[in-house]
Amino acid sequence: MTFPKYVLAAAMLTLAASAHADPTLINEGFDDITTLAGAGWSFQNDSVPATPGESWFQGDNTLAFTAQSGAANSYIASSFLAAEPGGFIDNLLVTPFFSLESDVLLTFWARSQIVPGFTDTFAVLAGTTAGSALEVVSEVLGATVAAGDWTQYSVLLTGQGAGSVGRFGFEYFGPSDSSNYLGIDTVTVTAVPEPGTYLLMGLGLAALGALRSRKAARESTL
Repeated sequence: MTFPKYVLAAAMLTLAASAHADPTLINEGFDDITTLAGAGWSFQNDSVPATPGESWFQGDNTLAFTAQSGAANSYIASSFLAAEPGGFIDNLLVTPFFSLESDVLLTFWARSQIVPGFTDTFAVLAGTTAGSALEVVSEVLGATVAAGDWTQYSVLLTGQGAGSVGRFGFEYFGPSDSSNYLGIDTVTVTAVPEPGTYLLMGLGLAALGALRSRKAARESTL
């Protein structure tokens, strides 16, 4: 038994659409950072000395700069107050866990307020867990000095197979006495479709196109 060609084309398109449906795993614009904990985000300030410094906060210093997108204060920030004077900042902003079955792409925007004699440095860490193994943490974007304008950064993280999960950590670090003010905005994590998904979509569209061409040819002879 063979399926009619229009059924085959529709089935291929449906399967391709299903495989490609909603690849967005995280989409955060930091409109209100008080909601982050409930969404699985976490803060971890490991600055030294160990006395608690200021954690990540809403980007309320709009005199320094405004958000990359949204309301003026719609970004998350950290500053030299994350550690005591003379201390060393090590302030982490950690995303929720997400599926790492396939490759994922992280994109985000970051910037600093440029003040002579001060720099703001950040890096991106990734924690990956394959199956029941322990989490492996690695640096996926090395030490980066933030620019004075909003700049977009991208990181591709390799998938670890079915059942795997991952998370990203934004690490703001450096001597408190020479650091100033860092902002992060518009963080997205999206699943990257497998090459076979693109092939399937192409085949489905080609089959549908051929069907339409044949239909048009038949109608022209009527």
